[in-house]
Amino acid sequence: SRWLSEETFTCDDLGSNQVEFRVTDTKGNVSYATVTVNVLDNVLPVVSAVSGVELYLDAQGYASVLGSSMVRATDNCGVDSILPTNLEFRCSDLSGISAVLTRDVQVRDRSGNATTVSVSVTLRDTIRPVLSSNSRTVYLDASGQASISTRSLVDALDNCCVDTYTPAVVSFDCSSPGSSNVRVEVSDCHGNVSTMDVQVEVRDTLHPTLVYYNTVNVVLDSIGNGILDVAQVDNGTTDNCGIASRWLSEETFTCDDLGSNQVEFRVTDTKGNVSYATVTVNVLDN
Repeated sequence: SRWLSEETFTCDDLGSNQVEFRVTDTKGNVSYATVTVNVLDNVLPVVSAVSGVELYLDAQGYASVLGSSMVRATDNCGVDSILPTNLEFRCSDLSGISAVLTRDVQVRDRSGNATTVSVSVTLRDTIRPVLSSNSRTVYLDASGQASISTRSLVDALDNCCVDTYTPAVVSFDCSSPGSSNVRVEVSDCHGNVSTMDVQVEVRDTLHPTLVYYNTVNVVLDSIGNGILDVAQVDNGTTDNCGIASRWLSEETFTCDDLGSNQVEFRVTDTKGNVSYATVTVNVLDN
């Protein structure tokens, strides 16, 4: 007879095993020997990818998932490791609000047999820019115009990056209210949008530019009265937003006013800015 001390092996016997080999002849004589039996496992792990996994970038623009949660793995002698331990994703992995990304996951058993599968993750960035307003005051120029970049009106923070401000520039003119509401839309680089209303004070501080006659004559009529019209004084006064009124401190004259008289010429624009000048009015009796 021939006999072995162990004939069946399992995963628990992986590696080198010492087995006794015994031979007995027909007269009962026995010989012994020790045999080294190397138990090997050449069977690859069976691995399949988990589908339908969605990840969302956090406030720091980061997302991760365990590699072990991305696969279903079995092995005849058990799984030893799944690498990488974590699949990591960042803003740079996205070109839009969402993208399907693939990564390789490797499963190894205790004998070093490895199976690699490609897994897919839908990565999303749904965090909108966080906005804070900066109230500003703009001043109309000599042509009655003013403009301001909306980037100076709104500060924007985003987990990935700020892309566009709409509109890029806001313009104002003389018809704009003193306190104007501006709606600013900010988009991040993945298309998430936030909006904010910002108050902009529009001011006209330019006074009318006086063009006038320094000296004018008023001739009394047959009954000793004379009238000074503002058109006799104004010689083309202008303003960036238009003139609301022209005023003279004295418009009627009599014989008591014969000679030189100092009259105030006042012009007020549509925004309440006022310019003054003193005009010499010579009252004559011809």
